Amino acid sequence: MTLQETSTLAARRSTTARRIIAFWLPLCVGLVGFAHTALAATYYVAENGNDATGVGSIGSPWRAPQFGAQQLRSGDTLYIRAGTYNVPSTSHYIPAITTVQRTTQAFTSLTTIAAYPGETVVLDGGAGPTNATIGTYNQDYVSIDGFVIKGQLVFWASNNSRGQNNDVSIGADNESGNGFGDVLRVQRCSNILIRNNRLHDNVDGTGGTSFNQSLSVIYTSDHVVYENNELYNSRMGGFWLKDSTQDITVRYNYIHDNPASGIQQANQVTNGANDNTAIYQNIFANNNSSNGSGGGALSLLWQATGIKIYNNTFYGNLRASIVHSVGGSTLDYSLWNNISVSPTQYHVTILNSATIAGNMLFNDYNDYYGTASWFFGGAYATLSAWQSACQAGLTGCEAHSLVADPGFVNDSGSFGVPSDFKRTSYPTNGRGGSYASVMGAYITGSECIGLLSACAPPTCGNPTTCDVGETCQSCPTDCECRRPAAPANLRIE
Repeated sequence: MTLQETSTLAARRSTTARRIIAFWLPLCVGLVGFAHTALAATYYVAENGNDATGVGSIGSPWRAPQFGAQQLRSGDTLYIRAGTYNVPSTSHYIPAITTVQRTTQAFTSLTTIAAYPGETVVLDGGAGPTNATIGTYNQDYVSIDGFVIKGQLVFWASNNSRGQNNDVSIGADNESGNGFGDVLRVQRCSNILIRNNRLHDNVDGTGGTSFNQSLSVIYTSDHVVYENNELYNSRMGGFWLKDSTQDITVRYNYIHDNPASGIQQANQVTNGANDNTAIYQNIFANNNSSNGSGGGALSLLWQATGIKIYNNTFYGNLRASIVHSVGGSTLDYSLWNNISVSPTQYHVTILNSATIAGNMLFNDYNDYYGTASWFFGGAYATLSAWQSACQAGLTGCEAHSLVADPGFVNDSGSFGVPSDFKRTSYPTNGRGGSYASVMGAYITGSECIGLLSACAPPTCGNPTTCDVGETCQSCPTDCECRRPAAPANLRIE
């Protein structure tokens, strides 16, 4: 029997098994759930496939990614073979390529839509605004992996899902009067992992404000980990934490060359709040180039509590590295172990009647280098002057902060890649204790910041080599490869 015949037979047997399961489902829910896990299948889409006559095997694939995705059940994998697939969409929240919804079957194990390994798969949503090209809607445990997406990657009303290893551009939606320009959106979701994606060169959404034109939006969602992504060349900002986000972790990202803020936080929901956001070990370079909305590489606007901003590196951002720009709102945040180098105007800016007392809970152990100043009701040209002004509202503010050349290696000569912001040495002049004792995004120089492809995997003595983004634990004997700990309650299989 040939490989094609074997694959075709296997696919037909899987289809038959599913029909049997569907028949017995009302009688044996628990047993069928177990059986389907054992029968999880792998399917294929290819440019030479046929939705009418294909069975989804590698030898007899389907043609349309939209069709293939709808055939998946919990635990299945759909590989899309090399080529360019035209994927028009008319909805800003229901992706053109998406699985069945929970009302058909609630997924309970990771179900994957991926580019076939080693092949380039382009999902082309058109000139833009494209609306939602691929993603999830009202379904859980879905992974979108490895595509070139000329459109939007959208997770909407989804839990325990992930988007990784994608290159996403153009995007934007035509929602009437309130269009967003994002290429990646997470909305009404819980427990989402966004890892190792390149997000860039979006277009404007239809009728939306300038705030809406960021590359990525996390919107009314909780327990999202956003790591090892690169965001650049936005119409406005890098990404926006918007309206009642909870327990968000933003780490190891390279956010650069955006005309507005690299990250912007704002809650505009009555009685809502953006709570418990940790932003650490990111590099922000050359953002806010047009002095656009938000005003800083990292901008804090309305109603947010428990924001922790630490061990980030800020370089060459126009207006400021960190901005707190709206007074009179519920807001508290802490800053430590950050390095700010050569913003055009200010290292830290506090504007529009915003206060230090009651808003800034901790601010110390930061390194400020370059000719920029600080702003709070007026400019402060020296660190000592800023310390006095800040300490009037917060005891001990910036008491251990310093002005020192961080000694970036700048191997490229242009400060154009994350590794340029590694340091020639790592002095232990940071916060310490239960926190890192080194300032800046690189604490040891071995961390992987930005896309994983730019980093060499660490080598352990046993077993062998870890994946990029993992670290070796318990070495030199009995080594284990582990990813950094995720926030509590994150459930990603």
